[in-house]
Amino acid sequence: SIQEENLERRFRLAALRSERAELYHLRATREISNETLQKLLHDLDLMEALLIENQ
Repeated sequence: SIQEENLERRFRLAALRSERAELYHLRATREISNETLQKLLHDLDLMEALLIENQ
């Protein structure tokens, strides 16, 4: 149903936000390089754009 799809989309967007926050934490603690951070953020941006586009 539409409601289930919207709920799933919201959960996925929330998960992406959490993942983004964790990536910034990993960079701040120097567990990943800036280059790795940028690559992973780019991937998250693409996934987020797809979710938002399909609303």
